[in-house]
Order: sequence, then C-alpha cells, then structure tokens
Amino acid sequence: MNVTVFHASRHLSPEDLYDHARTCPICLRERTGRMVMRVQRSPDVDLLECEHCGGCSTSLMPKPEVLADFYRRYYDSRDEKTTYDDVRRLGRHIEGCLRRNFHSDRPRILDFGGGDGALAVEIAQRLLRRNAGLSVEICVVDFHQPRTAPHPNITIESCDSLEKLGGRFDLVMASAVLEHIPEVNPVIRKLISLMRSGGWFYARTPYVAPFAFLPFKMDFTFPGHVHDLGPKFWEKVLGTFSLDGEILRSEPSPVETILSKHFFRTMAAAALKFPARLEGCLRSSRLPRRHTWKLVGGWEILLRVNNPY
Repeated sequence: MNVTVFHASRHLSPEDLYDHARTCPICLRERTGRMVMRVQRSPDVDLLECEHCGGCSTSLMPKPEVLADFYRRYYDSRDEKTTYDDVRRLGRHIEGCLRRNFHSDRPRILDFGGGDGALAVEIAQRLLRRNAGLSVEICVVDFHQPRTAPHPNITIESCDSLEKLGGRFDLVMASAVLEHIPEVNPVIRKLISLMRSGGWFYARTPYVAPFAFLPFKMDFTFPGHVHDLGPKFWEKVLGTFSLDGEILRSEPSPVETILSKHFFRTMAAAALKFPARLEGCLRSSRLPRRHTWKLVGGWEILLRVNNPY
C-alpha cells in the first residue's frame, strides 16, 4: 500500500538549531539576499534568498540529531512512504524526458533518497520495454531496504551513504530529497562527481517562495524542508557549481497526487500549474526561458553534464 506523505511543521527550540544566516548552505558564499518569509517564531527562523545562486534556505538549521529524531518518528508506520501517489506516472514522465537522448547498453541509475527504489525500477522497466537487450543496474541510497528486482535484467543494490559508492552512473536522480538536507552543497557536488561524462541529472524540489506574498499564511513544513529551489536557482546551477553541461528541462514539476486519492488537492495543484504549462507551450524555443507564472509549488530540472568533477 502506498501512503503519500504530506509534511507538517514542527516548532523547534533554540537548543535544536544552529545559525546559518551569514553563509548560503547551497553555494557557500556570503548571503546578501532578501528575506522571503518567516517560517517559525520564537526563535525566529527566516527563509532567505541568496542573490548569488538564487536558492532559498532557512536562517537557522536543525541539528543532525534533531533531524534524525524527526524522521525516525515520522516513518514509524510499516506502510510504504512516498511523496508521489503514482510512481508509475512519474517514472513514465522521467523516462519520456530521457527517451531520445539516453543511450547506454548497460545503464546505471543512482536513486538518491529513493526509498525502496520504486521510481528507479519503474524507469528501468520502461527502458527494457524499448530495448530488451539492456542490463540495468540500480543503486538506491537510503535507509530503506530495496524492493526485489522485477526482471532478471535489473539488479538492485542499496547503500546508506554516497561515500560508499563506487563507479559512475548514467542517470543520477534526487527526487524530492535535496530540500531536506541542511548542508546540501557537498551532497550536490558528490552526486555530480558520481556521473559519467555526458550523464544525466534529474531533480524535483519544492518551489513555494512565491506563495509567501499571498495574504494567507502558508506552512513551509520546517524542519522537514530547509531549502526552496525554483527556476531562479536551477537555471543558474551550471554556473554555481562550475559545470560543463546544458539544461534540457526546467519546468514546473508534475502534480504529485491523483484524483482518486486526493481529489481537491489534485484539482487545486493542476489549476495552479496550468498557466505555467500554457506559458511553456506558447514560448518559442528561440526565446530565453521566462517564467512569469510562479505559483506552481514545485520544480524539476534535467541536466546533461559533459565533464563531471
């Protein structure tokens, strides 16, 4: 049984937090950007935008032991947890983005924070449907046990740390995970270093900062979320991390829920994303990327990196 997880904020005390207001945890440069919103009071925790990388992060970060306790209690249930109602739909979407450009006889997929590897398995199965002669290797970095490989041409391994991985990967995925990691800069750099030359990087992140300017108060879901990464960040990411590559996709992320499970939430999310989808359809490929409609809630990026670290 899949149970889609919707995070809720937890109030943290001063003893639970450490200061990160002066340095951007994403690009490690001195922060000189604006305050986007206050995510907690007493002690005050602000979401700050970095003018250098375009990402937003909280001014105070939860200590490692606090986060460990937060997630240990959060995942007590035996039900499979996911932030996506229909993993098959997301897998179809990602594989469709790769379809025309992804070529490898023995592709390796790294699914960082991938739970039991359901998303990577779905992508692997779709790759096999297009080329039955492939042999797909999957490595899932998470604390969950991976699921059993559904096909003899798919192998699945698990690891609890990026530092324990060997070799390089054709596809590196970080779907709905980077926003949870306080010291995220070395993690992004490590993920890039694990890519093969010409490899692909896919990420899906929340983008809720534009909602801060609406009249109603929004739950940022701190300390579960400590970063907010939208188009302003992702379209500068090659320069921020000194990458030789290209952005193949930078668009609002798909709706996480489905009508049969969360009707009103799905309808509201689809309605909010529709203007941005229409804008993307009408935008000429000759024009620079412009995202006028920002109330989309989430963002996705697909990069091809020519010369990883």
